[in-house]
Amino acid sequence: MLTFCVIFALLIISLALSTTIRQPQWEGVSEASA
Repeated sequence: MLTFCVIFALLIISLALSTTIRQPQWEGVSEASA
């Protein structure tokens, strides 16, 4: 059950980060790191 909570928390954090990284100035950085 603890692992499920951790995965759920990571999902929420990743979604929050994706919304903030959608800015044009961060798209180049994400592409360069990838």
